Amino acid sequence: MAFNFKEEYVKCYNDKTRKYFIEHYLSTFSADEGHEVPFKVFPRQYEFLKSICENDNTIAIKHRQAGITTVSAAWATAQCVFAKRDAPETILCIGNKLDISEQLLEKLS
Repeated sequence: MAFNFKEEYVKCYNDKTRKYFIEHYLSTFSADEGHEVPFKVFPRQYEFLKSICENDNTIAIKHRQAGITTVSAAWATAQCVFAKRDAPETILCIGNKLDISEQLLEKLS
C-alpha cells in the first residue's frame, strides 16, 4: 500500500491540537536514552494542547519538567508548517532571561 501524502496532510491539518502531527512527524531528545526519540504526548500535555487550540489565551500553572515548553515548541512548529501562505504565523518567544528564549528557539529548529 502506497503512502498517501494528501490523506496524511488532511489528518495533520484537521487536528487543531496538532497531536497527530507531533506524534507522527516530530521527535524529542530523551535525556534517559541520550538520543532523539519519537515524540509521545502525555495526557497533561494533551490537555494543554487542547486548551491552547480552544482558547485565545492560556496560562499554565505547572511544575518543572512537565514538558510544557517542549510541547509548546512542537505546537508552534506545527502551526508554522500548516500556516496559510497569505496568513503566516508570528511566534514570540519570551523568557525571563535571554538564554531561556534562545533555548525555545532552538527547540523550534
